[in-house]
Amino acid sequence: MLRIRRLKISLRMTARCNVTKSNVNASPMISSGVSNDGSMVDPPMRKTEAGWCSVFHQSTENLIIGRLTAPTSDRIAAARAPRPGARGRVPAVRVVPPYYDHPAYLDAVEAVIRADLAALPWEPEHFVVSFHGIPQSFVDSGDPYASHCEATAKSLAAQAGWDSSTCVMAYQSRAGREPWLLPNTDDTFVELARTGLRHIMVICPGFVADCLETIDEIGYVGLQQFQAAGGETLQLVACLNDRPRWIAAMTEIAVEQLQGWL
Repeated sequence: MLRIRRLKISLRMTARCNVTKSNVNASPMISSGVSNDGSMVDPPMRKTEAGWCSVFHQSTENLIIGRLTAPTSDRIAAARAPRPGARGRVPAVRVVPPYYDHPAYLDAVEAVIRADLAALPWEPEHFVVSFHGIPQSFVDSGDPYASHCEATAKSLAAQAGWDSSTCVMAYQSRAGREPWLLPNTDDTFVELARTGLRHIMVICPGFVADCLETIDEIGYVGLQQFQAAGGETLQLVACLNDRPRWIAAMTEIAVEQLQGWL
């Protein structure tokens, strides 16, 4: 069994948590972060005197877009190549699968929603679960992203007690002329306002850390679009960021995947 003393998980440079086991011997370990586009990745690796023997990778991307996360997979695959002094050793590799439907992740997101709801001086009439869009051609070629989004939205709605009459899922940030996933979030805002709704809440569970693009697109431009169509208030729920419950969830997911290594 591989014996790992400590694993450091980088959460988009917003927080850092440790998975520890005190009754094992110290072993050198290298850990580094993952950029938003999946580039410049150096996966956590464990080294012994005989060479590199294990690589563990946990992404902060809960939803996987194949074409955009491929660079990360390439770097992890490269880490399996024999290193100087490793005497031909090929490291064991573990990559945490997408956790879009993991109970710990969903519970952490729901907790943020509940906290924001409790702080509001008004009651939302409708909830919009918005994910970053991708070209329809990605999905047509087999990318599982849309199915992951749908599963997340369905699970969150079930936990929160929302149904189709109070919750809708949409895709934001479309660009270019190529068809993207539908419905569009901005069009959804307009449609909701035109049906007479005045107060809505927007959740973007595809982002675990606040994104300036989303803050502007939803919290500012989206609000203007909603109000121009007759709406009044739009609350954008904050992302998980470095909330303790999210850190605990990431740790739980990591420990599950490290079974047999710790």
